[in-house]
Amino acid sequence: DFEKKVYTLDDPMIVKDPYGLSPLTALILFKTDSKMNIEIEIPGKNKEGTLKYKLEGYNNLHIITEYGLYPDKKKIGFISAYDEQGKKIRKKIKIKTDKVEIDMPKVKILKKDQEKVKKGFLFISSFSGMYAIDLNGDVRWYIKDGIGGTSPITQLENDRFLAINNEMTRPPYYKSGFYELNIMGKIHKEYDVDGVHHNIVELPNKNY
Repeated sequence: DFEKKVYTLDDPMIVKDPYGLSPLTALILFKTDSKMNIEIEIPGKNKEGTLKYKLEGYNNLHIITEYGLYPDKKKIGFISAYDEQGKKIRKKIKIKTDKVEIDMPKVKILKKDQEKVKKGFLFISSFSGMYAIDLNGDVRWYIKDGIGGTSPITQLENDRFLAINNEMTRPPYYKSGFYELNIMGKIHKEYDVDGVHHNIVELPNKNY
Protein backbone atom coordinates (compact mmCIF):
# COMPACT_ATOMS: atom_id res chain seq x y z
CA ASP A 1 0.00 0.00 0.00
CA PHE A 2 2.88 2.38 0.72
CA GLU A 3 4.03 2.30 -2.92
CA LYS A 4 0.54 3.08 -4.28
CA LYS A 5 0.64 6.68 -3.05
CA VAL A 6 3.21 9.37 -2.40
CA TYR A 7 3.30 9.83 1.38
CA THR A 8 4.99 12.98 2.66
CA LEU A 9 5.71 14.68 5.97
CA ASP A 10 2.49 16.67 5.45
CA ASP A 11 0.50 13.51 4.68
CA PRO A 12 2.24 10.44 6.13
CA MET A 13 1.00 6.85 6.12
CA ILE A 14 -0.06 5.87 9.67
CA VAL A 15 -0.56 2.22 10.62
CA LYS A 16 -1.93 1.71 14.13
CA ASP A 17 -0.81 -1.43 15.98
CA PRO A 18 0.94 -2.82 12.89
CA TYR A 19 1.52 -6.32 14.31
CA GLY A 20 -1.80 -6.69 16.13
CA LEU A 21 -0.39 -7.12 19.65
CA SER A 22 0.64 -3.65 20.85
CA PRO A 23 -2.35 -1.28 20.55
CA LEU A 24 -0.60 1.85 21.84
CA THR A 25 1.91 1.89 18.99
CA ALA A 26 1.92 3.01 15.38
CA LEU A 27 4.15 2.98 12.32
CA ILE A 28 4.51 6.27 10.47
CA LEU A 29 5.95 6.16 6.96
CA PHE A 30 6.79 8.92 4.48
CA LYS A 31 9.43 10.16 2.06
CA THR A 32 11.25 13.48 1.83
CA ASP A 33 12.93 15.01 -1.23
CA SER A 34 16.11 15.78 0.67
CA LYS A 35 17.74 13.66 3.35
CA MET A 36 16.36 14.46 6.79
CA ASN A 37 16.90 13.39 10.40
CA ILE A 38 13.67 12.73 12.29
CA GLU A 39 12.66 13.46 15.89
CA ILE A 40 9.42 12.27 17.50
CA GLU A 41 7.62 13.98 20.38
CA ILE A 42 4.54 12.62 22.17
CA PRO A 43 3.40 15.25 24.69
CA GLY A 44 2.45 13.93 28.11
CA LYS A 45 0.46 15.37 30.97
CA ASN A 46 3.67 17.03 32.11
CA LYS A 47 7.40 17.01 31.33
CA GLU A 48 7.89 13.59 32.96
CA GLY A 49 5.17 12.07 30.80
CA THR A 50 6.46 13.56 27.54
CA LEU A 51 8.30 11.14 25.28
CA LYS A 52 10.89 12.42 22.80
CA TYR A 53 13.41 10.47 20.74
CA LYS A 54 15.46 10.84 17.56
CA LEU A 55 16.08 8.37 14.77
CA GLU A 56 19.60 7.70 13.53
CA GLY A 57 21.05 9.28 10.41
CA TYR A 58 19.70 11.33 7.50
CA ASN A 59 17.41 9.56 5.05
CA ASN A 60 14.84 10.08 2.30
CA LEU A 61 12.66 7.14 3.41
CA HIS A 62 11.38 7.37 6.96
CA ILE A 63 9.85 4.46 8.88
CA ILE A 64 9.05 5.63 12.39
CA THR A 65 8.13 3.29 15.22
CA GLU A 66 5.93 5.32 17.52
CA TYR A 67 5.14 3.95 20.97
CA GLY A 68 3.89 5.39 24.26
CA LEU A 69 0.50 6.62 23.04
CA TYR A 70 -2.19 7.23 25.63
CA PRO A 71 -5.18 4.82 25.51
CA ASP A 72 -8.66 5.99 24.45
CA LYS A 73 -7.39 9.31 23.15
CA LYS A 74 -7.15 11.22 19.91
CA LYS A 75 -3.57 12.15 20.63
CA ILE A 76 -1.56 14.88 19.00
CA GLY A 77 2.13 14.24 18.47
CA PHE A 78 4.87 16.04 16.58
CA ILE A 79 7.39 15.04 13.95
CA SER A 80 10.41 17.30 13.53
CA ALA A 81 12.54 16.88 10.39
CA TYR A 82 16.06 18.37 10.28
CA ASP A 83 18.03 18.77 7.07
CA GLU A 84 21.81 18.44 7.00
CA GLN A 85 22.19 22.21 7.47
CA GLY A 86 20.13 22.09 10.68
CA LYS A 87 16.93 23.63 9.27
CA LYS A 88 13.89 22.26 11.10
CA ILE A 89 10.36 21.49 9.90
CA ARG A 90 7.82 20.57 12.61
CA LYS A 91 4.51 18.90 11.81
CA LYS A 92 1.55 17.84 13.93
CA ILE A 93 0.09 14.33 13.71
CA LYS A 94 -3.09 12.86 15.19
CA ILE A 95 -3.62 9.21 16.15
CA LYS A 96 -6.82 7.84 17.74
CA THR A 97 -6.36 4.96 20.18
CA ASP A 98 -8.86 2.61 21.81
CA LYS A 99 -9.49 1.67 25.44
CA VAL A 100 -7.08 -0.70 27.18
CA GLU A 101 -8.13 -4.30 26.53
CA ILE A 102 -6.52 -6.00 29.54
CA ASP A 103 -7.23 -5.80 33.26
CA MET A 104 -4.63 -4.00 35.32
CA PRO A 105 -4.63 -2.41 38.76
CA LYS A 106 -4.75 1.32 39.25
CA VAL A 107 -1.31 2.66 40.11
CA LYS A 108 -0.45 5.35 42.62
CA ILE A 109 3.10 6.69 42.38
CA LEU A 110 4.72 6.98 45.81
CA LYS A 111 8.35 7.36 44.76
CA LYS A 112 9.90 8.11 41.38
CA ASP A 113 13.12 6.25 40.58
CA GLN A 114 14.63 7.10 37.19
CA GLU A 115 17.09 4.20 37.57
CA LYS A 116 14.29 1.70 37.02
CA VAL A 117 12.75 3.48 34.02
CA LYS A 118 13.46 2.17 30.50
CA LYS A 119 12.38 4.03 27.35
CA GLY A 120 10.66 6.48 29.70
CA PHE A 121 8.46 3.78 31.28
CA LEU A 122 8.32 1.24 34.07
CA PHE A 123 7.52 -2.19 32.57
CA ILE A 124 5.25 -4.48 34.58
CA SER A 125 4.00 -8.05 34.21
CA SER A 126 0.75 -9.31 35.75
CA PHE A 127 -1.58 -12.26 35.19
CA SER A 128 -3.30 -10.18 32.50
CA GLY A 129 -0.09 -9.61 30.55
CA MET A 130 2.69 -7.07 30.00
CA TYR A 131 2.19 -3.34 30.28
CA ALA A 132 4.09 -0.14 31.04
CA ILE A 133 3.35 3.04 32.93
CA ASP A 134 5.03 6.41 32.86
CA LEU A 135 6.23 8.37 35.90
CA ASN A 136 2.70 9.70 36.40
CA GLY A 137 1.29 6.18 36.68
CA ASP A 138 -0.50 6.37 33.32
CA VAL A 139 -0.64 3.31 31.06
CA ARG A 140 1.38 4.01 27.89
CA TRP A 141 2.02 0.54 26.45
CA TYR A 142 0.76 -3.03 26.69
CA ILE A 143 0.78 -6.38 24.93
CA LYS A 144 -2.62 -7.98 24.54
CA ASP A 145 -3.89 -11.59 24.34
CA GLY A 146 -2.36 -12.50 27.71
CA ILE A 147 1.18 -12.70 26.35
CA GLY A 148 3.83 -12.13 29.02
CA GLY A 149 1.58 -12.83 31.99
CA THR A 150 2.79 -14.78 35.07
CA SER A 151 6.47 -13.98 34.41
CA PRO A 152 8.88 -11.10 35.02
CA ILE A 153 9.70 -9.07 31.93
CA THR A 154 13.13 -9.92 30.52
CA GLN A 155 14.66 -7.17 28.38
CA LEU A 156 17.51 -8.31 26.13
CA GLU A 157 20.67 -6.47 25.11
CA ASN A 158 19.11 -5.94 21.65
CA ASP A 159 16.26 -4.01 23.34
CA ARG A 160 13.69 -6.72 22.67
CA PHE A 161 11.67 -8.58 25.29
CA LEU A 162 11.18 -12.21 26.21
CA ALA A 163 7.53 -12.94 26.95
CA ILE A 164 5.84 -16.22 27.87
CA ASN A 165 3.09 -17.14 25.42
CA ASN A 166 -0.59 -17.64 26.25
CA GLU A 167 -0.86 -21.39 25.56
CA MET A 168 -1.51 -23.16 28.85
CA THR A 169 -0.09 -26.69 29.13
CA ARG A 170 -0.51 -27.38 32.85
CA PRO A 171 -2.61 -25.09 35.07
CA PRO A 172 -2.27 -22.78 36.81
CA TYR A 173 0.64 -21.17 34.94
CA TYR A 174 2.80 -23.57 32.90
CA LYS A 175 2.93 -22.37 29.29
CA SER A 176 4.15 -24.05 26.10
CA GLY A 177 6.91 -21.56 25.24
CA PHE A 178 7.91 -17.94 24.87
CA TYR A 179 8.46 -15.19 22.31
CA GLU A 180 11.18 -12.72 21.55
CA LEU A 181 9.35 -9.56 20.52
CA ASN A 182 9.95 -5.84 20.28
CA ILE A 183 8.07 -2.90 21.75
CA MET A 184 5.90 -2.67 18.62
CA GLY A 185 4.62 -6.21 19.20
CA LYS A 186 6.55 -7.80 16.33
CA ILE A 187 7.47 -11.40 17.18
CA HIS A 188 11.00 -12.08 15.96
CA LYS A 189 11.45 -15.59 17.37
CA GLU A 190 9.28 -18.25 19.01
CA TYR A 191 10.62 -20.92 21.37
CA ASP A 192 8.80 -24.15 22.29
CA VAL A 193 9.46 -25.36 25.85
CA ASP A 194 7.80 -28.20 27.75
CA GLY A 195 6.38 -26.14 30.59
CA VAL A 196 7.81 -22.65 31.14
CA HIS A 197 6.79 -20.31 33.94
CA HIS A 198 7.83 -17.31 36.03
CA ASN A 199 11.30 -16.49 34.74
CA ILE A 200 13.53 -16.52 31.64
CA VAL A 201 17.19 -15.45 31.87
CA GLU A 202 19.52 -14.44 29.04
CA LEU A 203 22.88 -16.18 29.46
CA PRO A 204 26.27 -14.74 28.40
CA ASN A 205 26.25 -17.05 25.34
CA LYS A 206 22.82 -15.60 24.33
CA ASN A 207 20.98 -18.81 25.19
CA TYR A 208 18.12 -18.83 27.72
